Amino acid sequence: RQLVVARLLQLAEEYCQYPTFYFCQQLDFRGRFYSLGTGLNNQGDDLSRSMLQFNVGKQLTTDEQFRFYRIQGANHYGLTHLSLEDRDRWVEDNLTQIFYAGLDPLSHMAFWAEAKSPWQFLAWILDYSAILLDPLKLSHLPCSIDGTNNGCQIWSMVMRDQPTGVATNCTNNDQPQDLYAQVADAVLDTMDEGFFAHEWRKIGIDRSTVKGAVMVIPYSATLTGVSNTIYEWLQKKREDAGINPAWKSDFLGSTFLAQQVWRVLPDLIPAVLEGKAYLQHLVTLAAAEGAGVSWDLPSGFRVENRYMKKTLRKVHTNLGKRYHVSYVQTPTPALSSRRQRQTITANYTHSLDSALLTATVCAAKEVTHFSMVHDSYGCHAADLPAMALAVRQSAAELFNRNLLQELRDGLSKQLPEVCFPQPPQLGTLNPREVLDSRYFFN
Repeated sequence: RQLVVARLLQLAEEYCQYPTFYFCQQLDFRGRFYSLGTGLNNQGDDLSRSMLQFNVGKQLTTDEQFRFYRIQGANHYGLTHLSLEDRDRWVEDNLTQIFYAGLDPLSHMAFWAEAKSPWQFLAWILDYSAILLDPLKLSHLPCSIDGTNNGCQIWSMVMRDQPTGVATNCTNNDQPQDLYAQVADAVLDTMDEGFFAHEWRKIGIDRSTVKGAVMVIPYSATLTGVSNTIYEWLQKKREDAGINPAWKSDFLGSTFLAQQVWRVLPDLIPAVLEGKAYLQHLVTLAAAEGAGVSWDLPSGFRVENRYMKKTLRKVHTNLGKRYHVSYVQTPTPALSSRRQRQTITANYTHSLDSALLTATVCAAKEVTHFSMVHDSYGCHAADLPAMALAVRQSAAELFNRNLLQELRDGLSKQLPEVCFPQPPQLGTLNPREVLDSRYFFN
């Protein structure tokens, strides 16, 4: 970790000599945007993002802009579970600490170092303190609005599923909905009184326990994948909190909780699971004909989902007296039906989040500077209201069409000899409800 930080600081010092620099964007085969540049870029970790500012500053002039700006600070601190009003109020209640921490960060480290994103929170503190001293000062700080469990959001609107849409803030809720907390509560309510359940209750099950597991569900996660994310959480919990469950293997404990999570998901996010099953059925039928699948996004980008079987090629290496044998995977002309099924949900979901990002950038006419990270859309604080409106308008338009029907019809044209089934019946959720949602991207 020290080496990573040293490298980031070295890059930052090198970049400081230039008044302006850009991050080129590379699109992967699903249309997802990635910023090029090693380590230091706007899609990096907390420290990396905290050291970057826009080359042009913009002044905050309206109450709405200042409100978005204050909420940004509360988000960095880790208060996204609170209402917008409560986040704004938290900043007002802690204004004195924020101001003095901006003047002398090292003397007030106890305040900002405990934040969820401490370095971005500190960058916001420094910027806000300067504005408090001089309200006419320009802000160069990138501020962002983030989606709520974006994969599940996407599927709630693709399937028009009302329960999933409500749980992921696609509708107008007075308070932010927390799908992770709902899953944790459902697990606790349905879990038995056996040995593993007893040990998990001693550890404590909350939103953080299941967050990683729920996040990967829209991306083709299996029960094993869910178990692995819980296992990683458990290892960190051992390190941070010193827990010591009585079971002999953390893998067994993780598998038990993964099974409990898997059992409650059909009641909480039925749209995700139904859509996943449908996509896997489509690619299985196509693979039976030896064909991959492809589809056109509303942005015009064409996605190819085609994974080939691989063979192992043995490589012999001589280095002095040492002799080493390794194996290299080589693609074959044959399609891998298994890999097609494993990857389709993740790639289709990612392709739609890339389409939403593209549409939002095009719709945000007033925004001049962007810092985009898949489901986190950044710009100047002064432009946040415009960005928030653009993403809602883009989502309402993008998902106000039967995307699965379009996918199925496209495949039928590509493979007319295959009888692809019709997509599942759509639910009652109106995608245009996101226009009035306060917490869709917040």
